[in-house]
Amino acid sequence: MKKLFVFESHPVQYRAPVYRVLHEMCRENGQASIHVYYASDVSLRGHRDPGFGRTLSWDEPLLEGYPCTVLGNERGEPLSGFRSLCGAGLFRILAKERPSATLLTGLAYVWDWTAYLSAQALGIPVWMRTETQDRAFARSRGKAFIRRLGYRVAYHFVRRALPIGRLNAEHYLAHGIPAHRHVWAPYCVKDRFLGGDPDDREACRSRLRKRLGFEPEDVVLLFCGKLQRKKNPGLILEALAQCEPSVRARLGVLYVGSGELEPGLRGRARELGDARVAFTGFKNQTELAPYYLAADILVLPSRQEGETWGLVANEALLAGKRVILSRHAGCHADFCALPSVRVFDGSVGGLAACLASLPPPESTRGQRDFMLRYSVEAAATGIAAALGIADLREPEFSDWGDPNASATPLVPASLLPEPTRPSFA
Repeated sequence: MKKLFVFESHPVQYRAPVYRVLHEMCRENGQASIHVYYASDVSLRGHRDPGFGRTLSWDEPLLEGYPCTVLGNERGEPLSGFRSLCGAGLFRILAKERPSATLLTGLAYVWDWTAYLSAQALGIPVWMRTETQDRAFARSRGKAFIRRLGYRVAYHFVRRALPIGRLNAEHYLAHGIPAHRHVWAPYCVKDRFLGGDPDDREACRSRLRKRLGFEPEDVVLLFCGKLQRKKNPGLILEALAQCEPSVRARLGVLYVGSGELEPGLRGRARELGDARVAFTGFKNQTELAPYYLAADILVLPSRQEGETWGLVANEALLAGKRVILSRHAGCHADFCALPSVRVFDGSVGGLAACLASLPPPESTRGQRDFMLRYSVEAAATGIAAALGIADLREPEFSDWGDPNASATPLVPASLLPEPTRPSFA
């Protein structure tokens, strides 16, 4: 029996669904098992998130449907720094259970390094599935050199890399993990838009748009996330101000989220006078779907300050929406070739140019099929393939981002979810 132990800092809403599907695959196969160890459950208990500027806890059951243990390895304020999650007990667990492999999703805490070094000491293979990439920050040559050396040392003993996307795969390649040790396990979100009655969706969309103050003919730009500097939400309003009056007249802006920049954004929206701008405040995971439906185009205008991916783009593409991405959002490298996606240089002028020449509504045709390769099932299949209990065709760089490339080989038909009828009331 093959055993995979996963070491996570805390339950994360976009990883737990992958572990549920992987657990089911292991159970059906009968030759493998998975167990996830969490240092803390702070994301469920509630903690102050400085990005959102509020205390929050996710409103979904993130510890159900797969074997997991919360060890409570907290030191002071959880997630506040390298020493805030310790590695007490990890060597003992690994020495006793002797799993076939360990999977790490980061190297940010003492917890992660204890799991890494303990596995190495015991001869247990280490796998990595992180979101790290090399373009998220602008670095001096000196810092880049030191960082490169550090990662080459850290990855020297890594047996498997499970890239979440193109830039992540390039990072592993650049730091000594060759392509033959890569297994595709993409970044993904739970599909909240599968099935459902089109009439119900349209009714939800119309009702919410009216409540938010938008006209039926408005093209509503959605920003969804933390209202913080890294995300650069104010760029949307500045680009709107630069647009020709004829362009600005047909656009509205919807901010879903909270954070330190909210007061300033509200003030700037008032200064624009005729701009139709709505703020909803923070919305939890189960509340988000109607706001994606109400919008027309997601805009992610992030700065080069650590936006390693940008999962709101996955959400929007699954919702059938068009997307405008800053080149500083890591997911742009995977989604840029979709007809419904525009990528700009991160400047006000670049975004204004995109707003003046939007992708047409019909450009979204076929994008849900493309998103199968970025599904929960695809990610779970990748990890299962690394375990040797599933077959997987690795995506070539040439067809990443190609909307015409078939996604079917990446996800066996038996693993695709059954259609459901979600409620958008």
